[in-house]
Amino acid sequence: MGSTDYPWTMFHYDPLRTGTTLARGPANPGLMWSYLTGSSVYASPAVSDGLVFIPSWDGTLYVIDENTGQLKWSFNTGAPIFSSPAVSTGTVFLASRNGVLYALNEQSGSVIWSHPTPNYPITSSPLVADGKVFFGNWCGGMLCNPAGHFVALDSATGTILWLAATVPSAAVVSSPSIDNGHVFFGEDDGTVVSLNETTGKAVWSVVPSGNVFVRTAPAVASGMLFFGTGKNFVALDELTGATRWTFKTGGVNATSAAVSNGIVYFGTGDGRVLALNATTGASKWPSPGTTTAGVSSSPALSLGSGVLYVGSNDHYLYALNATNGNRLWRYSTSAPVFSSPAVADGRVFFGSLDNSVYALGPVVPQLQV
Repeated sequence: MGSTDYPWTMFHYDPLRTGTTLARGPANPGLMWSYLTGSSVYASPAVSDGLVFIPSWDGTLYVIDENTGQLKWSFNTGAPIFSSPAVSTGTVFLASRNGVLYALNEQSGSVIWSHPTPNYPITSSPLVADGKVFFGNWCGGMLCNPAGHFVALDSATGTILWLAATVPSAAVVSSPSIDNGHVFFGEDDGTVVSLNETTGKAVWSVVPSGNVFVRTAPAVASGMLFFGTGKNFVALDELTGATRWTFKTGGVNATSAAVSNGIVYFGTGDGRVLALNATTGASKWPSPGTTTAGVSSSPALSLGSGVLYVGSNDHYLYALNATNGNRLWRYSTSAPVFSSPAVADGRVFFGSLDNSVYALGPVVPQLQV
């Protein structure tokens, strides 16, 4: 088994969904390797124990050696995969649009257990914490009642611990976060929910003013939740759900936020990357970071390098100075980059809608600035 410093074990790094790591990213990167899957890669990679775990729309989880780019094993679910996997204590947790959550052996891909949610695709990325797996589902655009569920399973056995149904119109596409015994997620009717981790009972449920839908993962920091909805970016009080502040972006927010040291970073549908004061919502950068198309990729922050990495629909992965938003470099793929990057071991890993998985590292660069 290989090793990974500061492993990136789930969507947006950790159970708080901060998208922030102490790991350094590459300063002058080039392509270390790329791996061609059978379809578009929307999901984000997990990186742990020397392996990269990344699903494709072809329904397959690919497990790749992070150093060589060689395939170690793969697992096909028979349905497209949009959500990102989570890795914990030798087990990979994988959700598919076939409505099944799988627990797989990290080294072999053998099935440890599987839990079906009939007729309800899963696009929410599973959260693993405190011996539990949390995720949401939805009924695939059909007329269903309820339109979705939020589920907690025992991570060792797959036994259902509790299930919370949403209101009839509210699918759960948002990936959950957790803090202080409370699980947080958004619903497609604009509701943000806090549930008791142990019982599944509601702690609070709010619809902040201007909310349209919440498909991003709420990031948790400094007693607040940060998330995008419609053309607003919102901060809520973690304990009560009260709105702390709202920032009007002008472009649809489809990305989850990275947050660290009192600053929140996120992208917008009009091609901007913004940095806001987490306490007040005021802009921190002199001007936004810019791409030439909308941003659907959630940014990853490397504290070790002081760099924010984010993909864009203009086919590039961007590296921005986290202090001022200036572009440091960009790397071109041949299709939009919806996949959110993961930073580990001096490298950046991400997927593209060109069907490929990329690893950028400290080799001779072939970059456009």
